[in-house]
Amino acid sequence: GHAPINTLYLYSINIPGFSVAKNIAVGSAPVWVVARPDSAKVYVLDNSGTIYDIDTLSDTVTGTSTSAGAGSNFMAFDPVVQRLYVTNPANGKVAILNTATDPNPPTLLKVIDLAQGPNAPCPTLCSPVSVTPIGDGSRAYVASYQLATCTISAIPCVNTQVEVINTGSN
Repeated sequence: GHAPINTLYLYSINIPGFSVAKNIAVGSAPVWVVARPDSAKVYVLDNSGTIYDIDTLSDTVTGTSTSAGAGSNFMAFDPVVQRLYVTNPANGKVAILNTATDPNPPTLLKVIDLAQGPNAPCPTLCSPVSVTPIGDGSRAYVASYQLATCTISAIPCVNTQVEVINTGSN
């Protein structure tokens, strides 16, 4: 059969023969996928910021999480603390979700606004674009950039930086 026009799919691929095993319907255009190390689940981020929890045994969506916001574009999984980190360059935020709630979908633990707080890393809007948790589960590093005016000329510059998240306190 043909797919409905308003439905977007994630495709499960059979490795032997590289054939499509199943089309998995998701609500909006998928932009990122990460797998748990045990291969029992994959998490799919769509362009509306919704995260889909997919059971790999049945290739079915078992639930969706709270949205990380439209514009979310990157997701990383930390198997030590069982968390997903989702960057949103459109609003300057990083969402942290708990995946230890299995078999339920991930739950939102905290949203870090990089422009807020007494020691805000980006007092004016910056754009987080990726995150990498380190292997011992103690920290996650967020890469971000900020558009600014160069001091030498009026030409726009890109300032880059790295923020560190303490996973114990988020």
